[in-house]
Amino acid sequence: MALAAEDKTNIFDGKPTIIVVNGYSTSFRWPAILQRKLDRYCDGKRLIEVRSATKGGTPIAKWIDVQTGQPREPWSIVRQALKPADETTPVIVLAQQSLQWVYGERTEGIRSQDDQERIQQGRDALEKYARLLLGDGADLVFIAMHIYKHPMEPEIGNERYALEELLRRKIPGVAPGPDVWTPTKRLYPQVFARDLVHPNSI
Repeated sequence: MALAAEDKTNIFDGKPTIIVVNGYSTSFRWPAILQRKLDRYCDGKRLIEVRSATKGGTPIAKWIDVQTGQPREPWSIVRQALKPADETTPVIVLAQQSLQWVYGERTEGIRSQDDQERIQQGRDALEKYARLLLGDGADLVFIAMHIYKHPMEPEIGNERYALEELLRRKIPGVAPGPDVWTPTKRLYPQVFARDLVHPNSI
């Protein structure tokens, strides 16, 4: 049951929906926060179920082989979360991801907007990741990139160029998630934990 990105507001049509949050340590807080908000919106009813498919230290290159697109061991977490209660329940993925380790070392990344080779390499990794999610049961995938990461800028912020290139391919079922880099950069370090890398509870 494919969903068009423009139909994303259908999650508020009063019917059961599953939302899977996929990411790593910077995404740990999102599922619980989102579930509380959605429950309040639905007058306390659990119509929209938020499932966490997160694991520390797992940017895209730790979830999949970015050369082949084949899943790595942690992908079993995602597959389990993607299983709907029945075939009529849509499954939407909110993915906050990063291209760390796609280029070899973790600190390597897209150096500038002109770094077309790495932008295209990142785009291809994102596409393999998105297609695997769709193939394993997601009806709609929203992809957001990493929050501001002071020790690894500008490479982390530049990951958005790879996402922009992916979106130009207009893959059915793939849409942009929210820009979480810009607000976390603007509010650095207030919205960060003591390590200045992970978000706090604000």
